[in-house]
Amino acid sequence: MPGDDRKDEHFSGITYLFVRTHPQDDGTEPLAAGLPWWVSPDIVVVRPDGSRGGVGLEGEPNRIEVLVTNRGGIVATDAYVDVFVANPSLGINPSQAHLVGGGYVTVQGYGTAALSVPWTPTAADSAQGGHRCLVARVSLIVPSDTYRDPNAFDARGDRHVAQRNIHVAAPATRGARKRRAFGFHVSNPKKSRARYQVRARELKPTARNARAVRGALGGEFGELAAEPLRDVRVALEAQRAEDVADDVRGTDRHVADPGADRARLGELSEAPEVSRGAAATAAIGPDELLVGTVAYTVEGAGPGLHVIEVTQVDARTRRVAGGLWVVVPVGPSR
Repeated sequence: MPGDDRKDEHFSGITYLFVRTHPQDDGTEPLAAGLPWWVSPDIVVVRPDGSRGGVGLEGEPNRIEVLVTNRGGIVATDAYVDVFVANPSLGINPSQAHLVGGGYVTVQGYGTAALSVPWTPTAADSAQGGHRCLVARVSLIVPSDTYRDPNAFDARGDRHVAQRNIHVAAPATRGARKRRAFGFHVSNPKKSRARYQVRARELKPTARNARAVRGALGGEFGELAAEPLRDVRVALEAQRAEDVADDVRGTDRHVADPGADRARLGELSEAPEVSRGAAATAAIGPDELLVGTVAYTVEGAGPGLHVIEVTQVDARTRRVAGGLWVVVPVGPSR
């Protein structure tokens, strides 16, 4: 773990690089069951005033900092780190992401090193309610210590890949815009058609959840609200062909336009009618994108921080294939 001075003799003669994808991640593959892998503490947005966390400022020169850990005993010289940003999605691959930048770091044995790349969020980012999916990965050529699949972001199963997937909405007062909604992409990480269930639930205000949320958000937000949001519902629909960037379609692996679908992803200006319950199921092909919507009622919710966890579950194996947090700050009533 970063900051842990203990030497791991199992990896004394090799490099063992990883980027944590959860505060409890120690580089073991895959990440322990039950831990979300979209809350990496090692991917941090640094704002122009030096404050750190999970929120950037539109039009301002922010930076994205990535911390790399070497659990092995020999030096990892010139490991390459690249950083991506993507639309809100339960699962991301490189074809759906925009490359922000990258660079080389040298990580001493049993040590850590950080890379910082510039990032200026655009109006397309703020139009989606400020929510972005940040992904970082690390690769070393000699000795070989790299991610397994260049065409996938396997943050749960591959220690070289990490994701920070946080949405922070503008504070709202109770009763303002009573019905709200958040849109996101749903894709299939497999090579064949599969059936998935998308579930939504608000995290309960337990001490354990509070610690996890504070760790993921960088400690810059308040307490979890005691009174939950009401009528949390999920719906899935086919992605309209005209809304899919040309470089997302088919099998060509190119960088997608991060601003595509900005009217239907992130925080929505109008909440659509969502008649289903807290889960929805659909079959998805390997090259298909669905649009998911989670809708909820703010009226009557307690003041504080509300976190809706949305997960994509394989209907056959019951394994979680993707997820994100929708963060809804609610202010006191006036």
